[in-house]
Amino acid sequence: MKLYLDSSVLVAAFSPEAFTNRALDILASSTEVVISELTVTETRISLIRKRKRGVLTGNELAAALAGLSTAIANALLRVEPLPVAAFRKAEDIAGRVPGPVRAMDALHVGMASILSAELATFDTDQATAAKAEGIATHTQSVS
Repeated sequence: MKLYLDSSVLVAAFSPEAFTNRALDILASSTEVVISELTVTETRISLIRKRKRGVLTGNELAAALAGLSTAIANALLRVEPLPVAAFRKAEDIAGRVPGPVRAMDALHVGMASILSAELATFDTDQATAAKAEGIATHTQSVS
């Protein structure tokens, strides 16, 4: 199974959160994990924000960033560039799904669609948009 991850899953996988165990289960059960450059940037910035809010120590931030970099370097996470087609797909998705969807969420759903991948996210609006597009989702609820 090819699985596209958004940053909510990666942040939980590399730093302590309510859904950390679920994130680790998702990663462990996937044979091919794909992320985009967008996911990498969002994850790094989210981890930095957690440090600035005092949720992570400097050492925890360094460990989380190193863990992400190592997973990418060891090809546990395959990073795909964000093509222009993903932006057009996101615009189409935003117009088609029944509820409002944020631009970044639509981009992640668009990437999952372009890559013919299932989507793992802990963002309920993003999961709703993916389901409306016919994309199988893995969320915080244990299946």
